This record gives sequence, C-alpha cells and structure tokens, in this order.
Amino acid sequence: IDPQVDFHPGGSLAIPTANDDAGRLADLIRQNQNVIDDIHISLDSHNKGHIATGVFWTNADETKQPDPFTIIPCADIKSGIWKPVNPEHMEAVLDYTQKLESVRGDEYKLIIWPEHCIIGTGGHEVVPPVKTACAEWEREREKKVNYHMKGMNNMTEMYSILKAEVPVDKATELNTALLDTFSQYDMLIVGGQAMSHCVRYSVTDLLRNWKKDNATMILLSDGASAVPGFESSAQDFIKECKDKRVRVLTVSECNTLLKEKEKESEREREREREKKREEAGGEVGTVEKQGEKEETCEKGCCAIC
Repeated sequence: IDPQVDFHPGGSLAIPTANDDAGRLADLIRQNQNVIDDIHISLDSHNKGHIATGVFWTNADETKQPDPFTIIPCADIKSGIWKPVNPEHMEAVLDYTQKLESVRGDEYKLIIWPEHCIIGTGGHEVVPPVKTACAEWEREREKKVNYHMKGMNNMTEMYSILKAEVPVDKATELNTALLDTFSQYDMLIVGGQAMSHCVRYSVTDLLRNWKKDNATMILLSDGASAVPGFESSAQDFIKECKDKRVRVLTVSECNTLLKEKEKESEREREREREKKREEAGGEVGTVEKQGEKEETCEKGCCAIC
C-alpha cells in the first residue's frame, strides 16, 4: 500500500521509520520470489487543488488558507470559519463532510494534508528499495507488478485501495473486481504506508467484504508505520486485526512462513513425480530440453509413455 517517496524521509509527508519498513518489504520480496505469485501496489495519486489540501480552502475573510494537519469539521464550514475557494463547491463540501463524519463519527473528520504524491512528481514514485525488488521479481517470474492508482478525484479522500471514504463516482466506489482478485489467493500479505491511514482503511475494507477466513490475511507489523501523531490509531487498528483473527506478523515471521510454504510446494511436486513414476511402471529420469527439465520414462523415449 502506497510505498511512495513522499511518505518516506525527505518526502513532503514523511514517516520517520518508513525507510526501515521499505527495506524489510524489499527483502521479503527478494527472498521469496518463487513463492510470491503476484504483487499489487496502490499509488496515492493526487492533482493540485484536492479537497484535503490547503489550496482548496480559505478562511472567512479570504486572508488565510489552512495549515497542514488542520481539522475542518462540517460545523466549521457551516459557521463560515472555512469555505472552499471556489464558492461553487460549497454544496458539495457540506454534503461530503457530513457523509464523512457519519461514516467515521468522531474518529475522523476532514484533515488537511501537505501536498503529496502529486502525479508526475518524484514524490509519486515507488521508493527505490521496493521498486528495485519488484523489478527483480518481474524478471525472475516473467510477470508484471499490478499498479492501482487512487485519489485522483479532487472531491473525496481515497485512503483504501478498494474505495473512497465517501464515493462520489463509479471510480471511487468499491472495486469488486479487485476484491475478487484478492480473494483468489490462499494468502494475502499487506504492508506499506501508512499503518494509521491507507494500510488501515485498505485492510478494514477488505475485512468488511472478505468471504474467506480472516487468517488468510497477514498484516506486517514492521512493514508499515503510523503518520506521526496518529500512533494510537495504528495501535487500535493492529488490535482490531488481531481480534478479527488476521495474522499480525513481523517480516521475519512472514519470511519463515513463506519458506515453509516453499518447502511444502516442493514436497507436493515430489509427490506428483512419485505418482507419475508409479503410473509409468518404471523410474522417471530427466532430460534437458531447451533449457528446461522435462520428465521422461525409463527408456528415455518420451516425456512419459
């Protein structure tokens, strides 16, 4: 989830420990290339003038725009403390903030963020360690990473990879096709930035719509960090995941699990080879063919008689 430059040290919305998280995620990918079947990366993708940035808003006498991390509740818009720079947006922002607060209650109101992950800027890019590990995985597996851009509608926040906080058009509604794709995997491993926001709301939306055992989902406890000031939100989320039987593992613990899965896959392949030997009535050898190993019968005349 959102392993982008702007969320890492030096970025406009930097999380101090994000580089450590990215390094561990990259190592996990690199050490388990043969076990990881697919990689999906969400990209927070904004344009200038988003509703959650200061340039969208002004105060009552139009002399000041809100600073980053300002909270704008619906009540402050109604009272005139804050208003959209474009008065044509007034009806939309009142509707949006009312719906937002009804979804999250006191837990969440509109927050102004520093401009971040602007499309076309360096801050929108995947952070180098993860980007490099993914490129190596693509070459090894001859597959491509699946990228999912979110947050491009200026009139709503979209923390989750699956849907906006308040859907305002089809593109911000629940992505059922992506949900179905995730449901096909026997294990879904989640990390990225930030534990308090985009990771949290992505997993929350997954759990609300998950038809499988929650234990098939793994949250990497040291593969994501909270936005500074929102640590308690991240801790509440981790506790909620544990209560709902999501497996909360360190990257090291997950690596051990994947290595065991790789061994089990090899044992399964060996069982299949043994079955073919029995069906062939003889020993099965191997021959090299165009750089690949192919099973043959004991006479060596064919793949399997």
